[in-house]
Amino acid sequence: MGIPVAFLSSPPACSRACSSRFRSSPGCRGSAAAARRGRRDPRSPPGAREAARTAPIVSFLQAEGEYAAGKRDEALSRFLDLAYTSPDDERKGFIWWRVGELLLVRGELDKALEAADKAVLLSRAPYLSLSAIDLKLRIYQRMKWNNEARQMAAYLLDRKFVARTLPRSWR
Repeated sequence: MGIPVAFLSSPPACSRACSSRFRSSPGCRGSAAAARRGRRDPRSPPGAREAARTAPIVSFLQAEGEYAAGKRDEALSRFLDLAYTSPDDERKGFIWWRVGELLLVRGELDKALEAADKAVLLSRAPYLSLSAIDLKLRIYQRMKWNNEARQMAAYLLDRKFVARTLPRSWR
């Protein structure tokens, strides 16, 4: 009796035609180890992995459309749905910034401040971070929290996020 055929045949080297059963083999370029190293499976379409981690674009555009049309309640509902259901990515800071803007307009200052804090924490782009901080400063102004606003401004000046020079129109 000989060795069974299954033991004699080894899994094929990674190729575009290999089955998903062999993708996790150590020699496969599309293996789980490659995914852990941040490499894309060459058989998957470009952007497939990235699309799974971003906010759904259709829902995002619908929420933006309602915001632009002035339908604040519907826009807030859509943005909150996106904020709580979409995975964390660079759009999440923008989504929380929009939620904060809409809550500020509604006069829900405590909730707007919470949304602005989340926007600051999740924003990676410098402009978006400063926009979220601007939102926080406007909320502080409406709440009459002048000491907090001064501390925030002093921090921004100290870290050189903003300049101390006055605009020419103020001189």
